Order: sequence, then C-alpha cells, then structure tokens
Amino acid sequence: MRIRSFTGIILLLTATLSFSSCDKKVLISSGELQIEFDSKMYSRLSSLDLETAPFQEEFRLTDWLETKNFRSDEFKVIETSALVLDDALGRGHETLIKGIFRDGDVCLEKIVSARSYEAFPNMIIFNVSYVNSGIENIRVNAWVNHAYSLKAQDDDPGFWS
Repeated sequence: MRIRSFTGIILLLTATLSFSSCDKKVLISSGELQIEFDSKMYSRLSSLDLETAPFQEEFRLTDWLETKNFRSDEFKVIETSALVLDDALGRGHETLIKGIFRDGDVCLEKIVSARSYEAFPNMIIFNVSYVNSGIENIRVNAWVNHAYSLKAQDDDPGFWS
C-alpha cells in the first residue's frame, strides 16, 4: 500500500463542523465562510453573509490525481467522522472524509482531514492523502488540490490570489 499526502492551509474564521448522514454531505463552516463536500467528494465554497454574491453555485471537483489512463474525478464517500483534538497545538477538532474511486483494476482511497484549533481560530488545515488499494501500480502525472474557481464579486480592485 502506497500513501501520498499534501497539506494545504485555508484561512477561515472559527471553525464549526456539521454532517448530514443521509447524503454524506459534510459542512465545514467558519464565521461567514463555508466549505461543503458532497457524496462524490466535490466541494463548494460559499459565504454565509446574505449580502455577498455566491462564490460558487455548484459543487466542483477541486482535488484529483491524473495519470496517463485516468483522472480520479469521482469518489464515493464511504465514511465521515469528527474527532476532538488535544495535542501539541492545543484543543481543536478534526473532520475526516474517506472516499473510494474505482476504474477497472484501479482502486484509490482518498482521505481528507480538516483540522481546526482554538489557539488558531482563523485557520483550517487540510491534509489530502491517497492510498492505492488496487492491484495495479499507478504513475501519477499530476496531483491537484484546492482548485477553487471563484465567481467575480464586482470588487474594486478585482479579486485576485
């Protein structure tokens, strides 16, 4: 079994987490910002401020692996969990989302970890890992994380990152 990992940081306000077990939708909200994950592990970034135009209207593929033969573009969520943390960084919360991608003999497990800490109220740390649990070796040509495309908000000056 081979595991690869990428850690990304998204700055948010104090994080609160909620789950909907029926459709395996996971919500990670913080202040006026919210990230949702659907049953395919697609995500949507939005604002909870009613006066702000939507950042994204639909769920989008934002994390994937590309190989010569496939792109891991649709995982099926198989498990979600929430943990209370008390470690070297202090007290906090961790949300885990696990999903499976299958394409012939290829089987990948994707694990998304989102951690927030009381001592760092404006941060959520994402760690995205993939496990090759199929019978074929996989040569990864591209690994993409957090590929969010935001709608323009008529800002002056325009939004950029």
